[in-house]
Amino acid sequence: MESLKPKEKEFVDKYIKNNANATQTVKDVYKIEDDNYAGVKGNRLIRKDKIIKSIAERLPDDLLEQRHLELLNKREFHKVGEGEEEHIVEQPETQAVSKALDMAYKIKGSYVPDKVPTTINVVLVKFIDKEDGKL
Repeated sequence: MESLKPKEKEFVDKYIKNNANATQTVKDVYKIEDDNYAGVKGNRLIRKDKIIKSIAERLPDDLLEQRHLELLNKREFHKVGEGEEEHIVEQPETQAVSKALDMAYKIKGSYVPDKVPTTINVVLVKFIDKEDGKL
């Protein structure tokens, strides 16, 4: 497998430190300010086989478990209501948790691939009538 370019290596290093936030990592490494462009570039980078392999090799299983627990316990605070009825609601950051865990477990190979290659052998059998010799 081909080796990582210097910027790709830096991307992998910071990607792991940024808790798998590809957009922010691209902004830091490639000095890109536009969120949309950084998001697209980050998505492309984390789909490259050599980068996936490099990240998987650097993420020990115990770190993945630790990050999993951190994300499950991470909370988000929202103001609800107005005036006297205004209060703060604490709830898990479900979207961030789901996305981060999904990506981490895919990288570590804990999921079955979406498309599993299969081979099907088909055997055609012709039956011939013994009496008239026709199919």
